[in-house]
Amino acid sequence: METRSAKRKKMAQIVENDAKAATDRISDLPDAVLHHILFLLPIKCVAQMSILSKRWKFLWSTFPDLDFRTLNPFEISSKNVKLLEFEKPRQPLDSSRMDFINQVLSIRDKHSDIRALEDLNLEKCYELEGLDISCAKLERIKLVKCFDGYSDKSWVKINAPKLEQLSWQHNAVTDMTIFEHSNLLDEVTVGFFILTRDNTSGKLQSAVDFLSGLSHARSLSLERQTIEILSNNHLLIQPFYNLKYLELHTGFNKSNVPGLTCLFKSSPILNTLILKIIHEYRIERKEWNRDLWDMTITEGEQYWESQIRTLESFLQHLKVVNIHGFLDYENEVALAKFLLKHGKALEEMVLYTGHCNARDTLRRQKIRSQMMGFSWASSNAKVAFQ
Repeated sequence: METRSAKRKKMAQIVENDAKAATDRISDLPDAVLHHILFLLPIKCVAQMSILSKRWKFLWSTFPDLDFRTLNPFEISSKNVKLLEFEKPRQPLDSSRMDFINQVLSIRDKHSDIRALEDLNLEKCYELEGLDISCAKLERIKLVKCFDGYSDKSWVKINAPKLEQLSWQHNAVTDMTIFEHSNLLDEVTVGFFILTRDNTSGKLQSAVDFLSGLSHARSLSLERQTIEILSNNHLLIQPFYNLKYLELHTGFNKSNVPGLTCLFKSSPILNTLILKIIHEYRIERKEWNRDLWDMTITEGEQYWESQIRTLESFLQHLKVVNIHGFLDYENEVALAKFLLKHGKALEEMVLYTGHCNARDTLRRQKIRSQMMGFSWASSNAKVAFQ
């Protein structure tokens, strides 16, 4: 007959054996598989899973994709985000001590030698004041609607030598920018703005410093307000010596021309120019007068002709030009004529005109006929209207 003590030992042994039998099959999966599973979860859940065990803590510290877009901007406000190369956590996650993003980033293991952060997304992280990014393996950055322009001392520091893609949209220019060059930078989209009351020399210098950090980019897309900053303040930026593709969104009125000229000058080996014209009907624009063109040189043509010397390299390399929203206004025709007349390497120019009524159709046909009679520097050039 078993004693009570023997029964207790037997029961304890059964429980211990059952615990050993209950293996954690998920934790035994390879890191790459678990990283993919975590990528499908909201960032908050991913961070919380780091406390499950040492296995999950180390897994979190090597997670290559941090996407903060799943955060509710009205629950979490990020005043300062400091992204260092994986600091060890000094205290558990506590929203009362620091904002969530800072905590998430601080939990990364500084001495991780497995995988580093590769992809950073911050979207609608309202009231952001400071951003410090220093990651040796970071390849992609996307920051949308984070800097609102109402901060007194905003700043951004970026040191990512392996950065390949950057999307920086709907952000105010910060008071200070330090952007270390990345020789691998490939695709860049920039859309920043400056509030009228903040149009100071410091902000303008910060805008120049930001664009200078993109000097190795191969493909660049600039939004309208960025071009307006260049135009209104006659800023000078570093040349984009690797730039092959340039896409510009602009109202293309007289005030925007200096910004376009600045970018053309700074793109000495550009192959493809995409110009997307944003039409605002409240802004009066001068239509092209075909009869007047035959008799005299317009102001727009005079301006572009005066820039030939500084645009020599640009004109020697440009091969493809696409102009969307081409409505035959004087400044549009003047630019098209200038590029045809002096673009020695030009192979293709496509003018996207859109739909129009019967009266405008007849007028445009006459304008197109006249444009086909312009002098062309390249015998290989083809012009198409769509």
